[in-house]
Amino acid sequence: MLAMPWNVFIHPENPIIETQYIGGLSPEELSNAFYQTVALAEQHKATLFIADCSQLTGGHSLFDLYELIKVIGASDLRRSFKEALLMSDLPIINEDVKFWETACRNQGLQVKVFQDRQAALDWLLQTIA
Repeated sequence: MLAMPWNVFIHPENPIIETQYIGGLSPEELSNAFYQTVALAEQHKATLFIADCSQLTGGHSLFDLYELIKVIGASDLRRSFKEALLMSDLPIINEDVKFWETACRNQGLQVKVFQDRQAALDWLLQTIA
């Protein structure tokens, strides 16, 4: 049995939903990860997110990403959505991560790219303190 190319969980010490992307992620898997992340956020009334793309290797398109950004932009989540993106070591993946950041910001969403996990956590939690 193959492991899923994504994992989503809530941080036990902070109200942060983290989605980890591992390997190649098909458009269907990306969509499944997205909707599972949103469901967990709704269940825990969380609005802070980390998208860990450090182990992502591709598999979906910019169009797939843009379609999901439109979903966030049209939802109630958009008012308080804040997401930190952890970069990959692969330049081609980082182009997609930066696209997500730019397209989200163009929709008025708080999204920022980070190389360092602690810096990402600090940025997310600064609104809570």
